[in-house]
Amino acid sequence: MTTSSGSGDLALVRDMLGARHRQSPLDLPMDAGAALTPHDGYALQALHAQSVLSGLGGRVIGTRIRARDMASLAALGLGGPMRGPLFSASAHRSPASLPRSDHLVCRVELALAVRLREEIGGHPYLPGRDVLLHAIGAVLPAIDVIDSRLTAPEQRPLPLMLADLLYGGAWVHGEPVTDWQDLDLPALKVRLTSGGQEVRAGTGAPGGVDPLQALSLLVADLGREGQTLRAGDIVSMGPCTVAYAASAGEVLRADFGPLGEVELRLT
Repeated sequence: MTTSSGSGDLALVRDMLGARHRQSPLDLPMDAGAALTPHDGYALQALHAQSVLSGLGGRVIGTRIRARDMASLAALGLGGPMRGPLFSASAHRSPASLPRSDHLVCRVELALAVRLREEIGGHPYLPGRDVLLHAIGAVLPAIDVIDSRLTAPEQRPLPLMLADLLYGGAWVHGEPVTDWQDLDLPALKVRLTSGGQEVRAGTGAPGGVDPLQALSLLVADLGREGQTLRAGDIVSMGPCTVAYAASAGEVLRADFGPLGEVELRLT
Protein backbone atom coordinates (compact mmCIF):
# COMPACT_ATOMS: atom_id res chain seq x y z
CA MET A 1 0.00 0.00 0.00
CA THR A 2 1.65 3.24 -1.13
CA THR A 3 0.38 6.68 -1.91
CA SER A 4 2.27 6.67 -5.19
CA SER A 5 -0.25 4.19 -6.61
CA GLY A 6 -3.46 6.16 -6.94
CA SER A 7 -5.48 2.99 -7.45
CA GLY A 8 -4.27 1.62 -4.10
CA ASP A 9 -5.26 4.83 -2.33
CA LEU A 10 -8.72 4.79 -3.86
CA ALA A 11 -9.17 1.10 -3.03
CA LEU A 12 -8.42 1.70 0.67
CA VAL A 13 -10.78 4.66 0.82
CA ARG A 14 -13.46 2.67 -1.01
CA ASP A 15 -13.03 -0.19 1.48
CA MET A 16 -13.37 2.19 4.44
CA LEU A 17 -16.55 3.65 2.97
CA GLY A 18 -17.83 0.13 2.35
CA ALA A 19 -17.26 -0.76 6.01
CA ARG A 20 -19.74 1.94 7.00
CA HIS A 21 -22.36 0.78 4.50
CA ARG A 22 -21.96 -2.88 5.52
CA GLN A 23 -22.04 -1.97 9.23
CA SER A 24 -18.95 -4.16 9.58
CA PRO A 25 -15.39 -2.88 10.22
CA LEU A 26 -12.66 -3.42 7.67
CA ASP A 27 -10.39 -6.27 8.77
CA LEU A 28 -7.03 -5.27 7.29
CA PRO A 29 -3.87 -7.27 8.07
CA MET A 30 -2.27 -5.93 11.23
CA ASP A 31 0.85 -4.86 9.32
CA ALA A 32 -1.19 -2.81 6.84
CA GLY A 33 0.06 0.75 6.64
CA ALA A 34 3.38 -0.01 8.33
CA ALA A 35 5.33 1.50 5.42
CA LEU A 36 3.25 4.68 5.25
CA THR A 37 4.34 8.05 6.61
CA PRO A 38 2.14 10.60 8.40
CA HIS A 39 2.21 12.60 5.15
CA ASP A 40 0.78 9.55 3.36
CA GLY A 41 -1.87 9.26 6.08
CA TYR A 42 -3.00 12.84 5.56
CA ALA A 43 -3.11 12.31 1.78
CA LEU A 44 -5.40 9.32 2.31
CA GLN A 45 -7.46 11.33 4.79
CA ALA A 46 -8.04 14.00 2.14
CA LEU A 47 -9.31 11.37 -0.31
CA HIS A 48 -11.51 9.85 2.38
CA ALA A 49 -12.95 13.25 3.33
CA GLN A 50 -13.75 14.05 -0.31
CA SER A 51 -15.60 10.76 -0.63
CA VAL A 52 -17.56 11.36 2.58
CA LEU A 53 -18.60 14.82 1.39
CA SER A 54 -19.71 13.36 -1.93
CA GLY A 55 -22.00 10.98 -0.07
CA LEU A 56 -23.24 13.12 2.82
CA GLY A 57 -23.12 16.56 1.29
CA GLY A 58 -22.31 19.59 3.40
CA ARG A 59 -18.80 20.85 3.97
CA VAL A 60 -15.81 20.75 6.27
CA ILE A 61 -16.48 23.24 9.08
CA GLY A 62 -13.26 22.78 11.00
CA THR A 63 -10.72 20.43 12.50
CA ARG A 64 -10.65 17.85 15.27
CA ILE A 65 -7.26 17.51 16.95
CA ARG A 66 -5.79 15.20 19.53
CA ALA A 67 -3.45 17.20 21.74
CA ARG A 68 -0.12 15.86 22.97
CA ASP A 69 3.11 17.45 24.08
CA MET A 70 5.62 18.34 21.39
CA ALA A 71 8.08 15.61 22.34
CA SER A 72 5.41 12.93 21.89
CA LEU A 73 4.36 14.42 18.56
CA ALA A 74 7.95 14.55 17.31
CA ALA A 75 8.39 10.88 18.23
CA LEU A 76 5.46 10.13 15.92
CA GLY A 77 7.02 12.11 13.09
CA LEU A 78 4.54 14.98 13.48
CA GLY A 79 5.12 18.71 13.62
CA GLY A 80 1.81 19.44 15.31
CA PRO A 81 -1.30 17.82 16.76
CA MET A 82 -2.93 14.91 14.96
CA ARG A 83 -5.83 16.35 13.00
CA GLY A 84 -8.94 15.26 11.15
CA PRO A 85 -11.88 16.98 9.43
CA LEU A 86 -15.04 18.09 11.16
CA PHE A 87 -18.05 17.71 8.83
CA SER A 88 -21.18 19.86 8.94
CA ALA A 89 -23.30 16.75 8.32
CA SER A 90 -21.87 15.11 11.46
CA ALA A 91 -22.06 18.17 13.73
CA HIS A 92 -25.15 18.60 15.90
CA ARG A 93 -26.39 21.14 18.41
CA SER A 94 -27.20 19.89 21.93
CA PRO A 95 -29.51 18.29 22.87
CA ALA A 96 -29.03 15.72 20.10
CA SER A 97 -30.58 12.31 19.51
CA LEU A 98 -28.57 9.97 17.27
CA PRO A 99 -28.90 6.29 16.31
CA ARG A 100 -26.22 4.14 17.96
CA SER A 101 -26.28 2.01 14.79
CA ASP A 102 -24.78 4.90 12.81
CA HIS A 103 -21.44 4.15 14.48
CA LEU A 104 -19.36 1.00 14.42
CA VAL A 105 -17.46 1.82 17.62
CA CYS A 106 -19.26 4.70 19.39
CA ARG A 107 -16.82 5.75 22.10
CA VAL A 108 -17.59 9.08 23.73
CA GLU A 109 -15.00 11.68 24.73
CA LEU A 110 -15.37 15.26 25.95
CA ALA A 111 -13.64 18.15 24.21
CA LEU A 112 -13.29 21.91 24.32
CA ALA A 113 -13.67 23.65 20.98
CA VAL A 114 -13.06 27.17 19.72
CA ARG A 115 -14.73 29.09 16.90
CA LEU A 116 -12.53 31.66 15.19
CA ARG A 117 -13.69 35.14 14.32
CA GLU A 118 -10.77 35.92 12.05
CA GLU A 119 -8.22 34.14 9.87
CA ILE A 120 -4.99 33.13 11.56
CA GLY A 121 -1.73 31.50 10.45
CA GLY A 122 -0.21 30.94 7.03
CA HIS A 123 3.37 30.90 8.32
CA PRO A 124 5.41 28.40 10.38
CA TYR A 125 5.57 30.52 13.54
CA LEU A 126 3.77 29.84 16.79
CA PRO A 127 1.18 32.56 17.39
CA GLY A 128 1.37 34.18 20.80
CA ARG A 129 -1.36 33.84 23.38
CA ASP A 130 -2.53 37.39 22.76
CA VAL A 131 -2.92 36.64 19.06
CA LEU A 132 -4.99 33.53 19.84
CA LEU A 133 -7.17 35.39 22.34
CA HIS A 134 -7.96 38.00 19.71
CA ALA A 135 -8.68 35.40 17.01
CA ILE A 136 -11.03 33.23 19.09
CA GLY A 137 -14.63 34.37 18.96
CA ALA A 138 -16.14 31.72 21.24
CA VAL A 139 -15.46 28.54 23.19
CA LEU A 140 -17.85 25.60 22.82
CA PRO A 141 -18.21 22.52 25.05
CA ALA A 142 -18.57 19.33 23.04
CA ILE A 143 -19.17 15.60 23.06
CA ASP A 144 -16.94 13.90 20.49
CA VAL A 145 -18.22 10.50 19.32
CA ILE A 146 -15.20 8.45 18.27
CA ASP A 147 -15.70 5.90 15.50
CA SER A 148 -13.53 3.74 13.25
CA ARG A 149 -13.89 1.90 9.99
CA LEU A 150 -11.20 -0.59 11.08
CA THR A 151 -11.02 -3.60 13.36
CA ALA A 152 -8.73 -3.18 16.40
CA PRO A 153 -8.30 0.55 15.70
CA GLU A 154 -6.17 1.17 18.78
CA GLN A 155 -3.51 -1.20 17.40
CA ARG A 156 -3.23 0.47 14.00
CA PRO A 157 -0.23 2.60 12.96
CA LEU A 158 -0.62 6.37 12.98
CA PRO A 159 -0.99 6.78 9.18
CA LEU A 160 -4.06 4.50 9.19
CA MET A 161 -5.51 6.42 12.14
CA LEU A 162 -5.15 9.59 10.06
CA ALA A 163 -6.59 7.93 6.96
CA ASP A 164 -9.54 6.81 9.12
CA LEU A 165 -10.44 10.51 9.65
CA LEU A 166 -8.74 10.49 13.08
CA TYR A 167 -11.56 8.19 14.19
CA GLY A 168 -14.12 10.89 13.53
CA GLY A 169 -17.79 10.06 14.10
CA ALA A 170 -20.41 12.55 15.32
CA TRP A 171 -19.77 15.81 17.15
CA VAL A 172 -22.32 17.43 19.47
CA HIS A 173 -21.76 20.95 20.77
CA GLY A 174 -23.26 23.19 23.39
CA GLU A 175 -23.91 26.91 23.24
CA PRO A 176 -20.95 29.12 22.24
CA VAL A 177 -19.52 31.11 25.15
CA THR A 178 -18.01 34.47 24.20
CA ASP A 179 -17.03 35.74 27.66
CA TRP A 180 -14.59 32.94 28.47
CA GLN A 181 -11.29 34.86 28.65
CA ASP A 182 -11.15 34.91 32.46
CA LEU A 183 -11.63 31.13 32.71
CA ASP A 184 -8.67 28.85 33.44
CA LEU A 185 -9.38 26.37 30.64
CA PRO A 186 -6.68 23.82 31.57
CA ALA A 187 -8.03 23.62 35.14
CA LEU A 188 -11.67 23.39 34.06
CA LYS A 189 -13.39 20.34 35.58
CA VAL A 190 -15.46 18.28 33.15
CA ARG A 191 -17.63 15.23 33.81
CA LEU A 192 -19.71 12.81 31.78
CA THR A 193 -22.78 11.10 33.19
CA SER A 194 -24.96 8.31 31.80
CA GLY A 195 -28.43 8.00 33.29
CA GLY A 196 -27.36 10.41 36.02
CA GLN A 197 -24.32 8.36 37.08
CA GLU A 198 -20.82 9.73 36.54
CA VAL A 199 -18.87 7.53 34.11
CA ARG A 200 -15.92 9.79 33.22
CA ALA A 201 -14.21 12.91 34.58
CA GLY A 202 -11.29 15.04 33.47
CA THR A 203 -10.00 18.56 32.93
CA GLY A 204 -9.81 21.05 30.10
CA ALA A 205 -6.16 20.12 29.43
CA PRO A 206 -6.22 17.11 27.07
CA GLY A 207 -3.15 14.98 27.66
CA GLY A 208 -1.97 17.59 30.14
CA VAL A 209 -1.63 20.14 27.32
CA ASP A 210 -3.09 23.65 27.57
CA PRO A 211 -5.74 23.79 24.81
CA LEU A 212 -4.44 27.16 23.61
CA GLN A 213 -0.94 25.68 23.34
CA ALA A 214 -2.38 22.85 21.23
CA LEU A 215 -4.14 25.41 19.04
CA SER A 216 -0.88 27.34 18.63
CA LEU A 217 0.93 24.17 17.52
CA LEU A 218 -1.84 23.45 15.01
CA VAL A 219 -1.65 26.94 13.51
CA ALA A 220 2.14 26.70 13.06
CA ASP A 221 1.96 23.17 11.63
CA LEU A 222 -0.66 24.17 9.06
CA GLY A 223 1.39 27.28 8.31
CA ARG A 224 4.34 25.14 7.25
CA GLU A 225 2.05 23.86 4.48
CA GLY A 226 0.87 27.37 3.61
CA GLN A 227 -2.54 26.78 5.18
CA THR A 228 -4.52 28.97 7.56
CA LEU A 229 -7.44 28.62 9.92
CA ARG A 230 -10.23 30.80 8.57
CA ALA A 231 -12.85 32.99 10.21
CA GLY A 232 -15.74 30.74 11.26
CA ASP A 233 -13.60 27.60 11.50
CA ILE A 234 -14.07 25.36 14.53
CA VAL A 235 -11.20 23.53 16.20
CA SER A 236 -12.23 20.76 18.60
CA MET A 237 -9.40 20.02 21.03
CA GLY A 238 -9.60 16.76 22.90
CA PRO A 239 -9.85 14.37 24.50
CA CYS A 240 -10.51 15.80 27.96
CA THR A 241 -11.59 12.40 29.28
CA VAL A 242 -10.84 8.73 28.76
CA ALA A 243 -13.18 7.33 26.09
CA TYR A 244 -16.47 5.82 27.26
CA ALA A 245 -18.04 2.96 25.26
CA ALA A 246 -21.66 4.03 24.83
CA SER A 247 -24.70 1.87 24.06
CA ALA A 248 -28.13 2.41 22.56
CA GLY A 249 -30.64 3.76 25.07
CA GLU A 250 -28.14 5.84 27.05
CA VAL A 251 -28.68 9.50 27.81
CA LEU A 252 -25.27 11.13 28.11
CA ARG A 253 -24.74 14.53 29.68
CA ALA A 254 -21.46 16.39 29.73
CA ASP A 255 -20.99 19.06 32.40
CA PHE A 256 -18.41 21.74 31.59
CA GLY A 257 -19.11 23.96 34.61
CA PRO A 258 -19.25 27.63 33.55
CA LEU A 259 -19.24 26.61 29.86
CA GLY A 260 -22.55 24.79 30.24
CA GLU A 261 -23.76 21.28 29.40
CA VAL A 262 -24.07 19.05 26.33
CA GLU A 263 -26.61 16.25 25.96
CA LEU A 264 -26.58 13.25 23.63
CA ARG A 265 -29.28 10.58 23.53
CA LEU A 266 -28.37 7.36 21.74
CA THR A 267 -31.36 5.55 20.25
